[in-house]
Amino acid sequence: MKVSWQVTGIRQDPYAEAHRIKVEEDKPADERGYYLHPEDYGQPKEKGINYAHRPPDAGGSKASPGVAINKAVMSGK
Repeated sequence: MKVSWQVTGIRQDPYAEAHRIKVEEDKPADERGYYLHPEDYGQPKEKGINYAHRPPDAGGSKASPGVAINKAVMSGK
């Protein structure tokens, strides 16, 4: 026999009262029709939210600008 328990409740401390988490919220208009993980839904990577906000440049660079900056910082340049 398998027994499982689940206890639920609503926090009533001051921080929780001031920072309630929305159960569900609508996507912004520019993100509708895009996915966080499009591959999991059988969609191409171009349907990803991150791709929609920042498509790859024409130069074919696969690294994000942050990667180049971090490498420069790490090497002391």
